[in-house]
Amino acid sequence: MSVLADFPLFSCLPAELRLKIYAQTIPSPRVVPIRFSRTISQYQTTEPQLPFLQVCRESRQLYLTVYTLLRLSPKYASTIYINLEEDTLFFDSLDCSPEGDLALDLGRIRNEDRGRVKRVAFDIGLWEVLRVFRWEGLSEVCVLGGLKSVALVLKREREGDEAISRTELMQDNLQIQGGGNTFEEDIRNAHFYVEELKWEIERKDEDVWKQGRPHVQLWLW
Repeated sequence: MSVLADFPLFSCLPAELRLKIYAQTIPSPRVVPIRFSRTISQYQTTEPQLPFLQVCRESRQLYLTVYTLLRLSPKYASTIYINLEEDTLFFDSLDCSPEGDLALDLGRIRNEDRGRVKRVAFDIGLWEVLRVFRWEGLSEVCVLGGLKSVALVLKREREGDEAISRTELMQDNLQIQGGGNTFEEDIRNAHFYVEELKWEIERKDEDVWKQGRPHVQLWLW
């Protein structure tokens, strides 16, 4: 790692100072895509790996106080480390569950970790498929009783002057003007799912939500 190669005396620094330096490398909250590789039977992500998990025992120990290895099934390995309270678990593909039952997978997260998951996002296309098998939208949400936010994500590629900033993508009630009928229809369908999920959350018993009902958002990605 460059910090060790560029500054060979780093190991001579007091342990307290080294730990403070490592702490400064912890990333800001991330959106972490969750995928399941059927080729190697393993959970993976397209998000870059956290290099300081591999630098040395000292940096790894510090990172493991923040990041948890995400295991959605005891039968399969995982390479995904996530900050359960800050990062967003983003199920952005149909290839995110070995058995095609995401509600079951989420229910398999260790009890001590499940309540710590605060943010989750689902691709709209995936959400539609999930609704075929489990009509109620809360099937994947209720198992995560500590959620603060749930996002349904509509993917949209825009170029040049039409590009939308990441901040704008995450705003509520985003209004899109122009564009083809197909995208406008996708927006309407996405808003329908968002409003339906909000309604289901509101009518669910308050005891399900340990820290208040989660906020539902529509993201364009």
